[in-house]
Amino acid sequence: MAEQKQGWEGRIFYGGTPGVEATTPIPETRDMSETFDTDKGNTTVREVDGGGNPLRPVETESVTVLKYQFDFQTLNVPGNAVIAALLAASYTGSAIAFRSKDYAAGKGVDCDMILSHKLGLSLRGEQTLDFTAKPTRDGGRRPRFYV
Repeated sequence: MAEQKQGWEGRIFYGGTPGVEATTPIPETRDMSETFDTDKGNTTVREVDGGGNPLRPVETESVTVLKYQFDFQTLNVPGNAVIAALLAASYTGSAIAFRSKDYAAGKGVDCDMILSHKLGLSLRGEQTLDFTAKPTRDGGRRPRFYV
C-alpha cells in the first residue's frame, strides 16, 4: 500500500535575502494551502471539412499565464524574530525568499514572494496572522514549482 502523507507534514521556510533558497523554518504555523491557476487566451479558429464546407468552430484556448499563491496561518507570537520579519515585509512590500515542501524531504515551491496579511482577533481564541504570499521577480529569479 502506498504511503499516505498528512497535512501536518508540510513545511515552509523564510529567507531575508531574496534570490537565494530560504532555509529558516517559519514557526508557529497552522493551516497552509497552495493555489495554482492559469489565465487562458482564446485560440478558436474557423475550419472547413475536406470538401471546403464550413465546420462549426470548436472553442479552444491556450494557457497564457501561470498563477500561484500560498496562504498560511501563524499564531501571533510577540518577540518571534521570523514572524516579526514576515510582518515587516508585509507592511513595506519587501520581497522575501520562500520555500515550501509537502513533507520533510518532499517537493514544493522555491521562489521570492511578496506578502500581505490579516490579523485575526478572535473573541474566544488566540490571535492569528493569515499571510498570503505571491511570487515576485524582485530577487532576480524565476519562480520554480514542485522542486
